[in-house]
Amino acid sequence: MCEVEVITVNKGTDIRFNMTFGNRLILNLIEGGAVLYGYKMNLDTPYYFENEPFSLSVVEGCKLKISGNYISYYRSEIYIPESAINMDSNKTKRSTIIVAGSSNSGRTSLIKWMINLSHLYGMNTNFVNLDPSQPLFSPTGCIGMTKVSEQIDNAGFPMVDPLLFFYGHLELEESRMELYTSQVEQIHNVINEMAEKDPEQWNSTIIDVPSSKNQINVAALKSTIQIFKPTEVIVLGDESLYKILSRQFIETKFTKMPSLPGAIALDKSVKEAVRNSYIGRYFYGNPIRPLTPIVRTYIKQEFKVQSIGTLNYISSAMLPIFSQAQSPKHTNFVGIVSMIKNSLIALLPKAEPDTTWSKNILGFYVVISLNEAEGTLEVLCPNDMPIENTTFITGSVKYIKEI
Repeated sequence: MCEVEVITVNKGTDIRFNMTFGNRLILNLIEGGAVLYGYKMNLDTPYYFENEPFSLSVVEGCKLKISGNYISYYRSEIYIPESAINMDSNKTKRSTIIVAGSSNSGRTSLIKWMINLSHLYGMNTNFVNLDPSQPLFSPTGCIGMTKVSEQIDNAGFPMVDPLLFFYGHLELEESRMELYTSQVEQIHNVINEMAEKDPEQWNSTIIDVPSSKNQINVAALKSTIQIFKPTEVIVLGDESLYKILSRQFIETKFTKMPSLPGAIALDKSVKEAVRNSYIGRYFYGNPIRPLTPIVRTYIKQEFKVQSIGTLNYISSAMLPIFSQAQSPKHTNFVGIVSMIKNSLIALLPKAEPDTTWSKNILGFYVVISLNEAEGTLEVLCPNDMPIENTTFITGSVKYIKEI
């Protein structure tokens, strides 16, 4: 932790900052040069960082001014991932790369390196996020795709007109796998349509998937490989996963990498707080691009909320004989209004109950208060967006402004 500190970093060095939720740090490059996952920092420009660890790479040496608070920092030998450097080989062809691996292996950092160096090489990139617990360019509970038209800086991925589908939950579940796989197929189809309309526009598609922490996530990864037929799958920090996949998909190129240096495991409470901040960023922005949301009041009877599938699935083993579990792709009205307090609400175009899952998200609300006596509820909105011909959809994702 510091008030103001000026440090000199020698050439060929990474400087790695250990931060946790609630930390706020401002860096200013006084002289020399440094890159943030391949993004070249500008001189005399404040760069804001919050909540999560990060690394800077210094090729030729630099001087930095640091202010704010953090846990610690340390220096190490510079490390630029070879897979990111090799993005230049995809310049003349259309490539699809899946980045998989264990939790806390540095998948997001590698993806930033790959995207930023792709732009340095003059390439355009589609970024696909298939991890609803860490969406990067949307609130949690979603999967989708965004066209990355500029390098990723300290502000992260911009939340500008992405293609988003509402999965509605943080973790993949076997009972909802039909919904998840169908939404992955929708994203794949959209990318193919884009390529057919303008084959020269996009050089690469980079796909982030949920960590390989359980069999459900691994099964989902296998389905994703079958759907996208990637030119390469990069596996970080999971030797077992690499062996399983490379043996099953013998025609696919697999690259094995260790976890990136500096990757830090966050404890459960910090992860929950960081995920909560992803939702907050949608409504309030960040220090670089602040936003001012509004609060709208609804009469309870007018605010009809649905879920895709049921909010709480019953195991098929517990169902009566000859009965069937409901499709996880079919919408249902949420009958108990108190269940939606603090819930993230996705606004989707009105559609038939069995096709709502396939619609691109128009925006998000959060139910911030319920007044049972007056029969009203208050909803946090990013702006005074029109809601005609929309459907309110919720899941198990909650948002608390102060966590």
